[in-house]
Amino acid sequence: MNLLVISDCTHYRSSTGIGNKNPILCKQFDALFKYFDSVTLLAPLSNEEQPGNLISKYNYLSAAKLNFIPTPTVGGGTIANKIKLMLAIPIWFKLFWNQRNHDLIYLRFPNNLNIISFLLFRLIDKKMFITYTGTWRSYSTEPFTYKIQKSFIKYFLKGPAFVYSTDLFLDKDTRIIGSISPSFSLLDLLGHETIVHRKIKKINSVGIETINFACIGSIVEYKNQLLAIEFISYLNTRGLKTKLKIVGSGSDYLEKLRKYVSKKELESIVEFSGYKPLSELIHIYEEADFLLHTPKIEGYGKTPQEGLAFGVIPILSAFPYAMFFTGDSFERGYVLENSDNLFELGFNYIIDLVKAPDKMIEKINACYQFAFSLTIESWCENYIFNLNKNGFLE
Repeated sequence: MNLLVISDCTHYRSSTGIGNKNPILCKQFDALFKYFDSVTLLAPLSNEEQPGNLISKYNYLSAAKLNFIPTPTVGGGTIANKIKLMLAIPIWFKLFWNQRNHDLIYLRFPNNLNIISFLLFRLIDKKMFITYTGTWRSYSTEPFTYKIQKSFIKYFLKGPAFVYSTDLFLDKDTRIIGSISPSFSLLDLLGHETIVHRKIKKINSVGIETINFACIGSIVEYKNQLLAIEFISYLNTRGLKTKLKIVGSGSDYLEKLRKYVSKKELESIVEFSGYKPLSELIHIYEEADFLLHTPKIEGYGKTPQEGLAFGVIPILSAFPYAMFFTGDSFERGYVLENSDNLFELGFNYIIDLVKAPDKMIEKINACYQFAFSLTIESWCENYIFNLNKNGFLE
């Protein structure tokens, strides 16, 4: 069986071949592609060549069966960029039409690229399945095009569609399936065991003198790193010795955060580390006791999931998947519920663990063990099970 994949993930050329800057997506695709005889991948290809060490490539099994077809790289908010996007539509349409004979089509939403492909392949009644990587639950600032794409999925897709949501209404529509977005394979997790053991050994031997927090992700307003900084500031006023490492890149919002840290004289406590590849993030997760992830809007929350895989206890804002990560009874972490005393409640949770090393070690182990239910293998098994259930792999 041959599979057509259409993704908006920009790919790059390097001295060692074509790849992208998303190693997790590569791992997920590798796991999925092994179930197909051949795969055609349509995705934007940048003209900018990248050093080989910055590019993630598909494994040799995927590469042997993969046919990559570049699409125009367009996008952006300016009028010029909008014109370029409109001019790209006929090119997209032709590319999609030329690939219409594939047995099965996999689209990754939301993106402009797949608005066109979905309409075309639905019109000619092709078998399609979808991953919607944005926030499935509606929100006030949701782009209009995202709403359109969700309507396509709800009303016109024959299924299945894998979405990031824990809402119970999904059970009423068997085509819409709640899903995770895994970062690590089972083998990766087994490799993290040494890191978790070192973390526990350190707590047993010297305890916790300084509580280390990590806040990881793109520095944009909806990720709301300001709330994380405010929480650390509160903990500082309550006498806790803390460090917060903010990891990620940004522009205007990053400057806003820097000014806030300076105004509150938190420079000795809050560190801005910039973007880090996964190979360097591993060391940050190893050092961290708690992960602070406080978005206003979030679909799934890949960062908390990654933290769990290193035994990092999550402290989260109340986004839809938060209690999935922490547990309904906060057995793995804590949710900063929207209330007048949310910082006080968070302080009490943290101080209770820090003063009782056995409790903290129990939480660390609970986080690490839960991560084994969130592997790339389990993600892929869910996809294949539901594709079979719908008769798509026959």
